[in-house]
Amino acid sequence: MSDEALYAEVVEELRIHGPRPGLWAKAFAEAGGDERVARAAYLKLRVQQLAVEQRRDAEAREAAAIAERLKREEEPGGAPNTTEYTWIAIVVGVAAITLLYFAK
Repeated sequence: MSDEALYAEVVEELRIHGPRPGLWAKAFAEAGGDERVARAAYLKLRVQQLAVEQRRDAEAREAAAIAERLKREEEPGGAPNTTEYTWIAIVVGVAAITLLYFAK
């Protein structure tokens, strides 16, 4: 999803539900109590959150697709393809590191 679409999603979310209290408090604190600056900071922070969620979901779908492909490709009684399992471990590891880094 493009940045523009993410900002539109945040604007719609604000219109329907209002700001998320914890994120609003963070934006307000970062803005030094200036409400106008806090609104802009909130938008940026929420868009960043949505972008991280999208990446995490895409990585999870990719890992699930790889796991499903491996399941279909494995021959009964045959040894598992360790190269594919290594790839899954790498994808899952990168997803976990990404989440930890961006979930500040």
